[in-house]
Amino acid sequence: MRVIGPEECIDCRLCVPERTLNAVHPGEEVPGDQQVYFEINETFARHWPVVTRRRCLAGGDEWAKTKAKAHLFDPESAN
Repeated sequence: MRVIGPEECIDCRLCVPERTLNAVHPGEEVPGDQQVYFEINETFARHWPVVTRRRCLAGGDEWAKTKAKAHLFDPESAN
């Protein structure tokens, strides 16, 4: 998973066409059942490195099949 830091995002929408698995939506278009990820993004973006090149992550195909993942994130693991 990748996260978008709210402090870094300038709402330019350049990430939307680059998204994988249709996982990025402009803020006002985020589906209701995905709104929980706003807080997850904010928490993890403070600690995870900035992505500077596009690459597929290991296991991405399997994770794509899992709709609800928010409960799997432990804010303590962000540190």
